[in-house]
Amino acid sequence: AGSPADFVLRSYNENGDGVHLVIEHEQRCEEATLALSGGYQRHNALCAVAVAVTTGVPFQQAVFGLTGVSQIKGRMECVGKTSRGGVVYVDYAHTDDALASALSAAGRAHPGRTISVVFGCGGERDPGKRSKMGAVAKRLADRIYVTDDNPRNDDAGAIRRQILEGCIGEVSNAVVIEEPSRKDAIWAAISDLTGPGVLVIAGKGHEDYQEVQGRKWAFSDQNVAREALERAVQIEDTELAS
Repeated sequence: AGSPADFVLRSYNENGDGVHLVIEHEQRCEEATLALSGGYQRHNALCAVAVAVTTGVPFQQAVFGLTGVSQIKGRMECVGKTSRGGVVYVDYAHTDDALASALSAAGRAHPGRTISVVFGCGGERDPGKRSKMGAVAKRLADRIYVTDDNPRNDDAGAIRRQILEGCIGEVSNAVVIEEPSRKDAIWAAISDLTGPGVLVIAGKGHEDYQEVQGRKWAFSDQNVAREALERAVQIEDTELAS
């Protein structure tokens, strides 16, 4: 069946609906479309096919199996769209590299669109990444909403200030907004989406809580975003009808 080195990704095309792949093995090509957002998914797909084939699964079947992969909660998860084509993703990105990957993926999937991001940083964790994440957001996004993540027992305001420090000095026309309430930040970002803009809500992904001062409160980025999207769609429909 060959080794993993015998599998070659001949091409991939990323758009708002997923990633289209052409994989070659032993001079034979097969195509598949992954219903997952994020260009990094191509690497995961290639590895999955290689593992499947080297364990006995026919190449064509292995590639075809990619089409059955469902969206992963909190990993560039599309949680909804506005009437005007705006798209909202929730992603677990909580490091500067991961945030850069998520925002770059959003930009590639939706070229030419305005990119917004809502994110914060966790308390009692690596403080050095906070300003780095701010710099990444300033470089890759048009609108930035700095909010709370899981501050835990740390000073939430101090965490936000460290993030905002990273936004200073970058050459950018990005609008930077500080909003302590994560719910309010998400609602504001969705309300501010213009036309077919794209919003990435980063940092918590699959988590269904927010940890503040040692206590965990029920909180879901997905649920809050869907509530805000429903309201935004109602407003947009009213405006379009008038």
